[in-house]
Amino acid sequence: MKTKALLGLSLLFITLMAGCSSDNEKNDEPIVEPVEFALSNFTNTGCKSTMSAPRRSMEANEYFELKATKDGGLYVKHVNATFNCASSKFKAEASLEGQTIKVTELDATRAEVMANCVCPYDLGYILGPLKEGATYNMTIITTTELTPEQEAMRWRADKMETTFTFTYSLDFDDVFPVRYEGETEI
Repeated sequence: MKTKALLGLSLLFITLMAGCSSDNEKNDEPIVEPVEFALSNFTNTGCKSTMSAPRRSMEANEYFELKATKDGGLYVKHVNATFNCASSKFKAEASLEGQTIKVTELDATRAEVMANCVCPYDLGYILGPLKEGATYNMTIITTTELTPEQEAMRWRADKMETTFTFTYSLDFDDVFPVRYEGETEI
């Protein structure tokens, strides 16, 4: 009698397990949550060295290093981004519309504490995810964030903008020089 009960329970267990595995076989593809485009891992080096005016200097060429990450992202390093030498707070915002990436790098230091000098900073961040084989137009704007009071007094912040195009791949690794309006290649 015990043997029949044990055999019955074993058959029931096998049937239940077969039912579970057949459900999984119907869903061959794993469930993957969509990942939204974002900017992450923002860093800055702090002031590398102090320079007097003019704002840009030949000794400190400014450029962007772009390199694909293993997980479909893009590491961006803005080398020698020029900001006020009293700057201590930075942030960045990014958006993706179609194949256009727009990044705004902001000096978030209050303008009333600014000094009469500039220095280069290296800013770094990761954008993504991006699509393998897709061609992107990327615009990076570098500016100073104004307080609401400064905006009400119609203060203006310098906005430097550079744009370039690239095709993303997992082995992408390139350098883009910064050319602001009115500058020519040397």
